[in-house]
Amino acid sequence: MNKRDIFYLKHILDSARVINNFINESSQEDFLQNRMMQDAVIRNLEIIGEATKHLTKECKEKYPEVEWKRLTGMRDVLSHDYFGIDLNIIWEVITEKIYDLGRKIAIIIQNF
Repeated sequence: MNKRDIFYLKHILDSARVINNFINESSQEDFLQNRMMQDAVIRNLEIIGEATKHLTKECKEKYPEVEWKRLTGMRDVLSHDYFGIDLNIIWEVITEKIYDLGRKIAIIIQNF
């Protein structure tokens, strides 16, 4: 890994934390009714995916426990198929996966 990887990993971690802060005391109903929260969450998911695309192959191979391909795939869907986004799936992702992603990324950064 190199310093560039750390730069992008920190962006991933920051966006994961931002998403967790947005949804901390929110219900799925709150999320589905709050356009500003939806846009903020989706933007941070895009940042996570874009930062993931810039990580070196070495970094991704060293930490296979992170679903790198799924992160970049989600970014592509969010960026190119905006009108087909299922907010219920977004809610599922952010409530079931983002905290764990942030935890894994924090460990990777600590071990750098």
